[in-house]
Amino acid sequence: MGKRRKQRQRKRKAAVDRDVISRLPDEILCNILSFLPTRTSVATSVLSRRWRYLWKKVQALDLNDDFFYTPELSRNEAQERFLIFLKKFEPLLLPLPMRKFCLSCPVGQFGYTDLIGWIEHVIGRVSELYFSVRTDGQTYELYFRNLHSTSLVSLVLDGNIMIVVDFVPTPSESIFPSLKNLELHVIFNYVDLDLLLSGCPALETLRLTLIDFRLEAFHMPPSLKSLTFEEQYSDSEDVTLELLEIFLVNLGILLGFLSSSGHFAKQNSFGCKFQQSSV
Repeated sequence: MGKRRKQRQRKRKAAVDRDVISRLPDEILCNILSFLPTRTSVATSVLSRRWRYLWKKVQALDLNDDFFYTPELSRNEAQERFLIFLKKFEPLLLPLPMRKFCLSCPVGQFGYTDLIGWIEHVIGRVSELYFSVRTDGQTYELYFRNLHSTSLVSLVLDGNIMIVVDFVPTPSESIFPSLKNLELHVIFNYVDLDLLLSGCPALETLRLTLIDFRLEAFHMPPSLKSLTFEEQYSDSEDVTLELLEIFLVNLGILLGFLSSSGHFAKQNSFGCKFQQSSV
């Protein structure tokens, strides 16, 4: 009996000796976990006592409702469970700074207001924010009045969202004074886009997906270094963007790029006109 016990002890000790990764400092382990989906990060808590609470210290959250879908649940039931999960997810509730926050979820008859509430809850303490809403065709408005942030460096919006800037930013009260990267794969018009850009004085990279073609003219921040346009695929043959006017303080800082599929390029025209801005 004593011999078997010693053998088991030697095996456990050998296993511990091989587990080099668990000996790393919390900071390094949390950085590794930050590159994994949050669901995978949470699953590491069952590995050992060493890993039980590490996932709570990770400063990057990637939350979506994919793992709530089962054959037994309807779409609405899965969405409802996801919203309940968000309300109880401890790292989301704690007022701690985050490096990155990704939230992606389809929206049916309910839930959009709750999702916006979470965006407003974290935007003041996160550096990178990705928000994606998938719908059955309905468009939801995203108001920027409650979305000020001095910490936000990168913002990506995607899905059936229409941005609405219902106020005029001032030099002393910018919307995102530290924002460097902005990607809008949503619906917008040139008035709201112009107001939004005026509230991003440090913006360097701008990527726009032209979903509808109500874009007419807008002014670029002086700090801009890269500008990318992407045409979203459309079955319509008569959609045309005849002329887009872009006003820049310094024309030398612009990289203009138009990316479109061959099918779409053959059926639609695109015009771009750059003008020196006096602002």
